[in-house]
Amino acid sequence: MSIQAIQILMPVYNAEKYIDEAIASLQAQTYADWELLAIDDGSTDQSLDKLREWQVKDNRICIRTRQNQGLVATLNELTEWSTSPIIARMDADDISHPERLEKQLAALERLDRPGVVASWVSLFGAKQANWHYRELDSDIRMLMLFGRAPQAIASLLADRLVFEKHSFIPSHTHLEELDFFLRLTQDPTFSLYSVQQFLYCYRQHANSICYQHANYRIAHYKKRFAVFLRQHAKELTEAQIQAYMAFVYDEPMQSASDKTILEEAFKVMLQRYSEQYPNFETELMRRWERYEK
Repeated sequence: MSIQAIQILMPVYNAEKYIDEAIASLQAQTYADWELLAIDDGSTDQSLDKLREWQVKDNRICIRTRQNQGLVATLNELTEWSTSPIIARMDADDISHPERLEKQLAALERLDRPGVVASWVSLFGAKQANWHYRELDSDIRMLMLFGRAPQAIASLLADRLVFEKHSFIPSHTHLEELDFFLRLTQDPTFSLYSVQQFLYCYRQHANSICYQHANYRIAHYKKRFAVFLRQHAKELTEAQIQAYMAFVYDEPMQSASDKTILEEAFKVMLQRYSEQYPNFETELMRRWERYEK
């Protein structure tokens, strides 16, 4: 591995049906100086056998295996295992566009400080959709004020320093992505950027962890986001926080007084963030118009 090689961090758990396609998409990259670090997290299918078959054919593929410890522990171990200054994330059932590494690396090298580069994402499988993400740092950070991850974490290519500083927290299993971005977007040390092209394909499963734990995730998203608001928008009252979260997560208002409280919350948020994020007011009003419908 050269000094400039990108290390791709891939957690693997029961992905035998898809891992061939995932690794083949890496072999098709126009940027060939990469190394795959894959941890088999105690798979009970043939995932490990398939990884070993690939390793025989391509010495850029490195494997570890152990008993199941879960996604968060695996992601942190992958970061600790890595040695390259530049790392990329990829899930074992997804597909990278052939120019993904090349284009994201070029964007990372243009940043004025260490950071992360994502891309637009195409969903396929049980659900088809296109996810567009904002391009520039200020707008990416601003979107965190609406309680959802502003980039797809599996699509990230980043300076390793980012994941060293913002490692995943075991107590936030199933909402590790939201928690990661809540911390990252408040850290001025790093720069954030999204390539405005579809460079990552995310496979949606009908029985995915997201679906299985949907109610858990929503409830804990709200709890984690409430903590964020209390920490960073301290001018909000508790009633305003609850009203703003209901708006963010598209829950109906229960009374006319709720609307008054929400309007007060808007005023506080605008006063707090309009100067920091020039597009915040426009985004807030756009979402309010959609919410009212």
